This record gives sequence, C-alpha cells and structure tokens, in this order.
Amino acid sequence: MFRFALSTFGAKIITSLVNFILIVIASRYIGAAGVGEISMILLTVSVVVMASFIIGGSAIVYLTPRYPVLPVLGITYLWSLIITIATYFVLHSINIIEPEYVNSVVILSFIASLFSVHFNILLGKEKIHKVNILSVSNVLIILAIFSYFVYVAKGAGVWAYIYGMFAAYIVIYFWSLAYLIPFFDRGENSSLKKLIKDLLHYGVMLQLANIALLFNYRGGYYFVEHFYSKASLGIYSVGNQLTEASWMISRSFSTVLYARVSNIKDDEGYVRTKYYVLSFFKIVFIITLAILVVLLALPRSVYVFVFGSEFYGVKDVIWALSPGILLFSVSRILAVFFSGTGRALHFSLGTFVSLLVLGGFLAWWVPEYGVIGAAWATSVSYFFLFGYYLILFVYYTKSGFSDFLVNKEDIKLFAKEVKSLFSNGKQDSDGQ
Repeated sequence: MFRFALSTFGAKIITSLVNFILIVIASRYIGAAGVGEISMILLTVSVVVMASFIIGGSAIVYLTPRYPVLPVLGITYLWSLIITIATYFVLHSINIIEPEYVNSVVILSFIASLFSVHFNILLGKEKIHKVNILSVSNVLIILAIFSYFVYVAKGAGVWAYIYGMFAAYIVIYFWSLAYLIPFFDRGENSSLKKLIKDLLHYGVMLQLANIALLFNYRGGYYFVEHFYSKASLGIYSVGNQLTEASWMISRSFSTVLYARVSNIKDDEGYVRTKYYVLSFFKIVFIITLAILVVLLALPRSVYVFVFGSEFYGVKDVIWALSPGILLFSVSRILAVFFSGTGRALHFSLGTFVSLLVLGGFLAWWVPEYGVIGAAWATSVSYFFLFGYYLILFVYYTKSGFSDFLVNKEDIKLFAKEVKSLFSNGKQDSDGQ
C-alpha cells in the first residue's frame, strides 16, 4: 500500500510543479486581477463538481466493488446533467463570474463532473496508477495550451487558460472512459432501487461534508473578492496555492488509504485501519512540516522576483496559513477513518462546525484585515476541524499519545517500501 501511495505522491509532485509553473506564468503575464478571475473560475468548477457528487461522489469508491459499473454511470451522469442545468441559471443570476465566461464555465463543470465519476470508479477498482496518469496529463495539457497562447500566439489572458481547460477536460474524459470499458460487463445484476438508495445513503451526507470542506479552504475567496477586488483575490489565491502544495503529501496518502480502508472486511475490525491511519499520520505530519518550513524560510524578495511586484504580500499570507495547513494535512488522514468505514456522520459534523467557525471569523476579520484576516480565519477553522477529528479518532481506536510518536517500526517500514518502489520502478502500481 505504501508503494501505491508513493506512486501517487510522485504524481502529486508533478501536478504541483506544473500548477506552480501555471501560477508563475499567469501572475507575470495577466497580473493579480487575472489570477483572481482564474481562481474564481476554478473554484466555481470545483463547487459544481462537488454538487454533482451529492449522488455518488467519493461514495462511489466504496460502492464500486459491490455494484456493476454501467448502472452507476447512468445514475451519476443524469444527476450531473441536472446540476449543470441548475448551475447555468444560478451563474447567470449572480455576479460571481464575469458574464463572458459563464457559459464556458458551465460546460467545463459538466465535463469535469463526468470524468471525476470515472476517477472514483477507477479508485474503487484500485486502479490508482491510471488515475495518476490522468491527473498528471490533465495539468500538462492545460500548461501546453496556456503556454502556446502566452508565448506563441501572444494572446495572454483569462481566455487562454479557459481554452487550456477545454482541451484537457475533453481529452481526459474520453481517456478515462476508455479505461472503464473493460469493466462494463463485469459484476452481477443488482437492484437499481437499492443502488440509488446506497448512493444516497453513502453519498449525500458525505458529499455535503465535502462541499463544506471545500468552502473551508476556499470560503475566504468570496469574502476577499466581495470586500476588496479580484487583484486582492489573486494575491490571496497565490499564497493559498503555495501553502496547499504541501497537501500533495496528505492527498496522495489519503487517496490510497481511502481506497484500501473501504475494502477492509468487517471482521478485520479496527486493527488494520488504525495501523494504516497512524502510520500515514506520522509521515504526513513530518513531510508537510518540512515543506512549510522551506516556504517560510524564503525571503520576501524571492516571491516578488518569481511572481512580480503585485504579489509583495504573498509571504504574509503564507505565514498566516501555515499553522492551519499543517493541521489540515493530518486531518485528511484522520478523516479517512470515518469516511472509509462508512461513518460519514462524524466526518460531516467536523466540516460543518469548522465552516461555521470560518464564516464567523471571515465576517469579522476580512473587512478589517483584508487577505491576512482571511488567512488567519482559515487557520483557525482548520484548528477546530483537527481537534474534532483527533478527539473522535482517539476515542474509537483507544489510541494513546505514544501511538502518534514515530518509532523504529515506522521508519523501517517506510524505508523498506521506498527501496521496494525504486527496485520495482517498471511495475505499474495497479499491478498491470
């Protein structure tokens, strides 16, 4: 399993590096306001995808081993279409996205919703290597198209990024669909009514929590844009994305951990789940902390040199976000214990409580302190989320303080898996 995680980690490193290059190019050629507009477009697409996952979502990972693929696709496709139609009317009635971009954002959101369903089915089949390939290819295509418009066609702007998204999303949709075709005829016939019931049972509460979680780390965008400007949002989003680059660790490990925990048999109890969660917790904490220390050690002049003079305040945002980013990274690992074992209620309650905390502090601090207030409010909400998950995890698993300390067995296990990874580099992580 660690080998899977490391492979996923490698994909996340590449994705993070490509996203960093995209941020640098965008900040230099379209400025803070343009970066702010792109950030709002990406956030809107993410919200729509999350809403389309209310039926299904990451619960598909849990249900895929238990149901045939085609009925799952049919139900989730239909729901995604309904959400997309609703999105069209919502975006045309509110002023979140500039009117000229609205129709494109609606179409992109629909395509993203569909291939995200494909991703979750592949994760449920433990084809993690294929998901890694698709994820990396997605950002590489965006980078290629965006770079073409900036450096060759000399047409830098928000539209250049949107064209890159269109190219990437269409390719990834058909590519991921091709990966699913071998599974179309597999699985026993099952009740469609029962499938819908399970998608709702495991999907609705969990996905509402995921939406709340998305607003936990993006809610500040709306407040900064509302009280200040798209340029201020651009500065805040760059600081946000730089610190969130450290999340590639927790995202990689939590993705693999969720797929594995979802397939643990009930009679194996909490023993294996507890072992996996604690092992990943320690590794994620240490590596994330190291990344954040590097970001904080860089002088302000480096950020100005890389992104431009408009982004002078980026390091202040990084300072304010770092404590919360560290806690949130390990919260992802703890959350797998609840969502991966079908106990989505605890996962959901934590996200809802932290969202309420975030909303209160954003309304209080953003009007007075601007982007720094948004960053500190986000950190405070992450602290509440971490505390809630930690208390419940300790309660259910009877974990003690010593369980969270790195021991020789953890080091040996991690070293063994790293060595195994490099000695078997030609083997696909999904065993193919």
